[in-house]
Amino acid sequence: MSLFKQVLLVIMVIFTLLFLVISSVTFSILQKSAKESLLDNVQNSATNISLSITNAGVDESSIKTVIGASFDNGNYEKIVFRDVHGVVVYEVEKDTFDGKDIPPKFIKFMKLYDLGELSASANVSSGWSNLGVLKVYANRATYYEQMYAVFSKFILYASGGFAALLVTLFILFRFMLEPLKRVSAQAKAVLNSEFIVVDKLPFTKEFRSVTLSINGMVKKSEEIFNQANELLKANRELMYIDGTTKLTNRTFFILKMKEYMSGDSLKNSGYFMIFTIKIDIVNKTYGYAKTNQILLDFATKLQELFDSNDSVISRLNGSEILALCPNEEIEDIRAKINLLSKFVEKTELAEHILLGVGRYEDEKDLKEFFIKVDFISGQSKPLSDEKCYFVQDYKTHRTKDEWIAIINKSLSEDGFKLKLNEVLDIQTSKILHSQIFIDLETIEYSFAEFMASIRRLGRLDEVYFHIIQKALNLKPNSLLSLKLPYEFIQNLNNYTLLKDMLAKHKNTKMIFEIEESLLSTHKDNVAMFVELFKECGFSYAIYNFIANEQEYGYLKQSKPRYIKANIEFLNSSTQSLNIVKMLSTSLGIKLIAVIEDELDEDGLKDLGIEAFVKVG
Repeated sequence: MSLFKQVLLVIMVIFTLLFLVISSVTFSILQKSAKESLLDNVQNSATNISLSITNAGVDESSIKTVIGASFDNGNYEKIVFRDVHGVVVYEVEKDTFDGKDIPPKFIKFMKLYDLGELSASANVSSGWSNLGVLKVYANRATYYEQMYAVFSKFILYASGGFAALLVTLFILFRFMLEPLKRVSAQAKAVLNSEFIVVDKLPFTKEFRSVTLSINGMVKKSEEIFNQANELLKANRELMYIDGTTKLTNRTFFILKMKEYMSGDSLKNSGYFMIFTIKIDIVNKTYGYAKTNQILLDFATKLQELFDSNDSVISRLNGSEILALCPNEEIEDIRAKINLLSKFVEKTELAEHILLGVGRYEDEKDLKEFFIKVDFISGQSKPLSDEKCYFVQDYKTHRTKDEWIAIINKSLSEDGFKLKLNEVLDIQTSKILHSQIFIDLETIEYSFAEFMASIRRLGRLDEVYFHIIQKALNLKPNSLLSLKLPYEFIQNLNNYTLLKDMLAKHKNTKMIFEIEESLLSTHKDNVAMFVELFKECGFSYAIYNFIANEQEYGYLKQSKPRYIKANIEFLNSSTQSLNIVKMLSTSLGIKLIAVIEDELDEDGLKDLGIEAFVKVG
């Protein structure tokens, strides 16, 4: 309960108690005053009636006449005349209670405070002879009427006064506690790792002190984030970029290749080109400065030709540049090589560069891949030679129509099986959520071969909508996560269809993961999809995180639930890991490691990682 509500509740309780006390005291005073007034009136009435009897005559008929007339003209409950022996001579009494316009509940309440008889007596005499005693009873209906009239007005005016005072205090306290709302909003923002600084300081000393303290903490957190952001950007240049060619280096290539070789990757097949430059000869011929410029021009042309978001172009060492082209066809590769050879013929590299081309698919590890690269490199020929490339043992096993039939059958007969990998907290071994991965349950063809065909046929979006629908229909015990491929987010046509699908499953326990590289190449698309996820009650996270962005403000703006990084990246640089942890901690974002064996799991605690998921 908020402080404002607590204060309001306390005020209302105090006002209620005060109102009850004042009402009780007022009621007691009114009751006593009314009783005394009635007793005075009835005493005067008794005296006057006794005198009237004496003046009218002392015979019984006269006495009855005077008493009856007085009773009819007065407001009495009962009049009794007794002789000197106490015997009732004459008695008149009202048959019914005649209180006017008095609610029955009020009369019932008043009877709880019974006054007894309100009566007065007077002696009736004739000369020195005492004839008897006259006793007059006040009409209690009059008492009730007086109490109701006065007390109801008191309640009305008192209630109005208290209500007006309460409204006044409400407005005053609302004004006084308004800064507390800003303090509360700022505190909630801090808990959500949002950086909000309140410039308008409260007038109240205590609130001002709290606001200044939170402002200081927020500024410090933002400084930590900004520092980590700048360090990561600087570290990216040092860790991933070759200083001469501005291409990525061997470290970056290994991380990306490890990512592409994962079992559920859609980029685990394609072609690679290994360029071998006779660097010693070029250096001796043109000098180091000129050679660096030649290499930069060649690298720029490479990046221009291989501009696909999936392509990776890296300088492995001083003399070798490797270009990886996932999901490319050999005809496309040939066309690009042809354009590149025409460029090289006009440069100083024309006689000093060799090229080998090979296909990668379903390699089990990096060692197996680099053995293939070394073999292809040994088969290299001059780039200007039309026979410069070498393709190793690759055949298309199925026709286009056969693949269409396989895909249609998988969609109609539920050939896609969703299985789960548990994401565990390292300290508690508690399941944080479960990651969905796709299993084809077939030995006829590999996942890479199947997905490559789906991509070639332009049916990737259709397949993933099918998978998303299956995932949304699951009834798991824990939260689920599903990786969305690069192309799915890249295609904005998927936005409307996904919006309609998610609207029917709002607040389903699911996290959608988006690849880190999308955040620089398709920033606007990502922003739209992330907003859609939040609008429909879903979470989002980032996978394949290798800190390869130019700016990390997107983390502060979109606040992913977690970032997921491969163990190879986490182990590659202690400095990078520490910066990433500093960045994620300042924003309250969990860092999850992707591992493949038990040895990796054992080393996670030493790295200070919070959670992991085991794949493979």
